[in-house]
Amino acid sequence: MTATLSQKQTSSRPRRIVGIAWAMVSSFFDHVVGRPYREGRLRADGWPKGLKPIATIAVIGYGVAVAGILFSSALRETLPLSVTVGGQYLSFPRPVLWVLMLLLVISIALVQTAVLHVTGWLTAVVTVLTVLVLLFVGSMNIGEETLNSRIATIGVALALIVYTVIRRRFDFAWWDFPAILALLTIAFGTTSLSASALSASLGYDLGPVTVSLMMSTIGQLAVPFAFVAGAAVAQLAATSAVWAVRVVRTQLPSVITLAIGIAALVVWRGWVMTASMLDGDPPKLSHLALAVLLSSLIVGVWLLLARVRGRRDETSVEGIDSSFSAVATPIAAGLAGTLGIVSASLLVAQVAFNYGVPAVPAALSEVVGFLSMSRVVALNRLLVGIFLIVLAIRWARRGRTGTPEILGSIGVVTVMVAANVLPPPFGALWTSEALTIVATVACLALLAFYAAKRALTVTRAAGIAVALLLAALFDQRDFVSDPLGALLGFTGVAFVLFGFVWNLLTTAEYANKGTRRYPLPSRVLIFLAYSLFGVTVLAFAALARDPDAAINLGAFAGVGDQLFGTAIIASALLTVIASVVADRDPAVEPERD
Repeated sequence: MTATLSQKQTSSRPRRIVGIAWAMVSSFFDHVVGRPYREGRLRADGWPKGLKPIATIAVIGYGVAVAGILFSSALRETLPLSVTVGGQYLSFPRPVLWVLMLLLVISIALVQTAVLHVTGWLTAVVTVLTVLVLLFVGSMNIGEETLNSRIATIGVALALIVYTVIRRRFDFAWWDFPAILALLTIAFGTTSLSASALSASLGYDLGPVTVSLMMSTIGQLAVPFAFVAGAAVAQLAATSAVWAVRVVRTQLPSVITLAIGIAALVVWRGWVMTASMLDGDPPKLSHLALAVLLSSLIVGVWLLLARVRGRRDETSVEGIDSSFSAVATPIAAGLAGTLGIVSASLLVAQVAFNYGVPAVPAALSEVVGFLSMSRVVALNRLLVGIFLIVLAIRWARRGRTGTPEILGSIGVVTVMVAANVLPPPFGALWTSEALTIVATVACLALLAFYAAKRALTVTRAAGIAVALLLAALFDQRDFVSDPLGALLGFTGVAFVLFGFVWNLLTTAEYANKGTRRYPLPSRVLIFLAYSLFGVTVLAFAALARDPDAAINLGAFAGVGDQLFGTAIIASALLTVIASVVADRDPAVEPERD
């Protein structure tokens, strides 16, 4: 009898261990991936008739573009490549070109359909851009083929303007999208057929070069989405650090387990910093000083917001993440404001030049050159950063919590990045390694302080563990993009692709409700349009194996990671440290009156 019980207990131990491990993994992924998806996914609730099939077409197109990126290596190996030499070397799997053209047309049709029923200024801006794109596409051919393209695109442009003016008086109807898609297909199709005929007569393939020129010109409109995509890894790192510790505490509720985890984190971070010193590449004192300055300024802004608010409300890391998702796209649009003007100016200049108005391109080239200067871009960032800090103070005065803190953090980071154009010693930036060292030292000092006071509770110890893990993940933000880059064989795309897919799945909350000026169908279509457009531009770069074949979205995602990612991690760290001081769980949103 005793032997039988012993055998049952022995056999149940592996099952118990597997059960605990499965519970830990499932709970972790449920909070880190499942919760953002459930809260931020696109919901087909209250949609008018016909909107769901349109959304299905957009999502299928998105999947096709993602598949083109994931299997870009295989497509280039199996399909015939069109190779172009001259001003720019370009090789591209020719049969896929028409698919990308169709996805581009669908994304333009989506956004044009969306703005039929929104506020007037947005309708006018998007319609003008669409007309410019049509005229630009129709004038890219040369010789006798140009006339057919121009006639078709001018006719389509006029028809589109008339259609927009008439339909603005009515509500959304499902047949708006196929009508606009048909008009755009006529224009793009005529131009493509003309280009193919001209290429056949010359023995020179103009298709990839034409699409590359088009993507380079209008692809700059995808820059705001690349900015936001660059912050996705930082968002994931912040929530991962919180729930990794919380899951361990929940499933393995032992003080010894927590002590071992903290000791392992301390040893790991100490070993990493020591190894950096021994490798002969220690962080420069200037980088450390700038990291301390940045941290101090963000802390100062947070204290100012608490004072303006009249109370020191606390938030959770997930609250910071949700607040960022709500404001990310407008901020990114502001940061890319000069690029939007540059893109529109290039379109106007190309159209004017192709239609024989040489004075306009000459004037606009001066505008493009001026707006492309690093100091002008820095000035734009400086103004955006100051505006965000002022807005954070205003919202804090109204009693809002969470959003002012993330706005203030982004504002401080943006102002410091803008100051990088100044001459030394001001014209320098911190490094991720320097920020990690500053954060790690602060966490260790906090740990020693509470241990010395004998006030190191289990909750405080868990919070310090979260902060140490946050600091570690901030320095190792390639933990997502590196494996994906190895799979793709093209690392310049992996980081952006992850951000695009993450944002598609988790940032559609604003599209699930509508207002009179921005009704729900328009929000849904705008969200799908910019998602599809961004991933289509990225797919072209991946299939061409050249990030500059369209526009280097990876570089702009890096800027987004620097601006947004730094602010997110800094805000998460301050939130966790505040929870340590208050002796509360950093994963739980505090109750409010």
